Amino acid sequence: MMIRSVALIIFAQAFTLGSLSAQFLVDGFPKEKGDVTIAQSIGYASWDKYYAFDKKVDIAREATVLNSYLSVNPIKSLRVAASVPHIKVKGSDIQSFQDVFIQAQWMPLNKNGWSAYAIFGYGAPLATYETEIEKAIGQRAVIRSYGIGGQYTASFWFANVAYQHQEKNTPTPNAKQLQLKAGLFKNNWFVAAQYDKQYSIGGSDYRDGTFRPFTTLGSGYDKVGVNVYRKILQGLGASLGFYQTVNGRNVGNTSEVYFSVIGDFTLSRK
Repeated sequence: MMIRSVALIIFAQAFTLGSLSAQFLVDGFPKEKGDVTIAQSIGYASWDKYYAFDKKVDIAREATVLNSYLSVNPIKSLRVAASVPHIKVKGSDIQSFQDVFIQAQWMPLNKNGWSAYAIFGYGAPLATYETEIEKAIGQRAVIRSYGIGGQYTASFWFANVAYQHQEKNTPTPNAKQLQLKAGLFKNNWFVAAQYDKQYSIGGSDYRDGTFRPFTTLGSGYDKVGVNVYRKILQGLGASLGFYQTVNGRNVGNTSEVYFSVIGDFTLSRK
């Protein structure tokens, strides 16, 4: 499997409902001018406990998530990626597009297996979905983010670290995100594990007695996951991902599974 094809599955496909609308949409695998990646995923997310003010509370939810992804390299050192999720909450009439998130990556360093890059992102709600109910799918916050990342890629394995700071419009608090990833690849197979952490700066807590709007909640989490990819044809593959939130603030203890179909092709390099 070529390195550029390995990179296909390293994209955001897991959404912690009601708290997360911005992910890391890029990775440290180098791409070439004209490279395009498109992907469509379908997922199922559920929780039976919610990390509230000072304890877990009995709030349950099940939802299906459809996520569309596009990545384009207009020049070799610049990648632009976008992700658009649609969420349907089971047992309710809530189904809506959530927030579009666009991320630009500039990779000035790519040498001897090492790559380093800067990332800049922007997110905004796509619909006027309800925010002040327990089944809310988001906070309708406008997000501006910036960060850095680095990766080492060997002949059959890689390791990646990325960080970004999110500035959100008032009253939603700002947040910091960290992601660690490592994986193995050989022939048509690719397996990767990852750890994601988000920390919100200030904000309110659900059931903290202040009765402040849900848009003021500070969301945080620790999430682990694993993703398995299989190349099917030249330029076409599929992946299966599993994710679990193991700790958090104003999020559910979410279990998620996603199936994705991923395509890769090259536009003219002229």
